Amino acid sequence: MRKNWKGWAAILGGAMLLCSPFEALPARAAENQQQVVPQEALQAATDVHWSEIGQAVFTNPNAEACAMTVYLTLPDGRAYPIGVSGSLPGGETCILDLYHNMTTPGDYSFTVTLEANGTSVESVSSGAFTYAVPDKKLPAPIVNSVAREGIVVLSLPETDGETYTIGTDYGFSYRLLCNGVPDGFTRGQNENILDFRSLMRPGNVYSIQVRTISRNINKYQDSDWSEPIPINPPEQQSGSGDSGQPAAWVPTPEEMKLYDACGTDEVIYTESADNAYNVTIENSIQGFLCWSSFDTVRGDYTIGRTYNIYPTYLGMVYKTESKAKITLTIPESLRAKNRSFRMIVVTEDGKAAVLNDLDFDPNTITFETDTYYAFALAYRD
Repeated sequence: MRKNWKGWAAILGGAMLLCSPFEALPARAAENQQQVVPQEALQAATDVHWSEIGQAVFTNPNAEACAMTVYLTLPDGRAYPIGVSGSLPGGETCILDLYHNMTTPGDYSFTVTLEANGTSVESVSSGAFTYAVPDKKLPAPIVNSVAREGIVVLSLPETDGETYTIGTDYGFSYRLLCNGVPDGFTRGQNENILDFRSLMRPGNVYSIQVRTISRNINKYQDSDWSEPIPINPPEQQSGSGDSGQPAAWVPTPEEMKLYDACGTDEVIYTESADNAYNVTIENSIQGFLCWSSFDTVRGDYTIGRTYNIYPTYLGMVYKTESKAKITLTIPESLRAKNRSFRMIVVTEDGKAAVLNDLDFDPNTITFETDTYYAFALAYRD
């Protein structure tokens, strides 16, 4: 089975390593950072090579999953480690977009280190990928809308009579700025809509920068970054009369309910060894429709946190063939004497289902699910 992997946002000599919306691993206990494999000789990655457009391709020949690090060698001979989120299951092939780390012409190569049980093994070199800067540059994206809630919609103009295909020729890259300073969030994706709500906090001034990124570096260069675009433009301010500056973002009382339930604390959880797949849990804001579904089953429970939970290697799917058993540590701010917890999940058709706590530890909730991915942790005193 082939998996299309992309590492999470990393800056390497000013270039960006792309990430998909669901690739970042959650923070979890250190002992869960990698899969445990049997104590046997670890084999090096096989079939290490470049694709035609500068993707690193390699296979994990081991029976079980391994953590992995890719080392990219630049034309000047310097080598940089690139951490890849997640672990690569045994027998599966990784396709990693490295082409945006290529900013200067010349030969690039990479090696792969697989690690398990405290041991590691390095692959042979991929050989050279020769990058030559294309003559054509992608047009800058058109910003169709920037909602005050942090939802950005882009499109791409067709210039010089040329038609571009999203995902094949181009994607979009987004950078969030908080009070005029990049906050570290940069994402490239093949979709023209991105929702920043889970990253925004009241009282700050937010803006974004966008650009068009090449999905075929043999044909196109990336466009330049746009100037910062306010998420709260001056005409949406009220009160101060200073209409020349963006306002600090202030959610409505109804919106605050959604943001208050999105935690900023570390998400810590463990997974049953019997699970057929790994899961990812992330703090996430759920929209009004999800909350309406939560309300149909929560009864006298209060929603304390909202999450996205999904199978790590499948992404944000709604259903799997088997259940996963998960134990989530209750955030300290939600703990109280004699307080009980339950999980609520919204199904694909918008209906909510309750997942009861299967353990007796007041500091954790254990539940089983084959339904994903919008969840609410609810409590009752």
